[in-house]
Amino acid sequence: MLGWETMSDDEAVAAAMEEHGEEDARLAIAYAGLTAKFNGETGEATFWFGVFIRLQKKEHVGWA
Repeated sequence: MLGWETMSDDEAVAAAMEEHGEEDARLAIAYAGLTAKFNGETGEATFWFGVFIRLQKKEHVGWA
């Protein structure tokens, strides 16, 4: 996802939901993190992993 450097976690989740739909946002975020990791982009991979964990926690406790 382009522009991740300027996004907060909440903005990244909202962008993923807008671009991929609510059902596929988690998958899109995981894919972005894995792609970054495999491309050696450690900073981006760390960002997307943190967003993924935050989204998982929100869904687990019913915040989303």
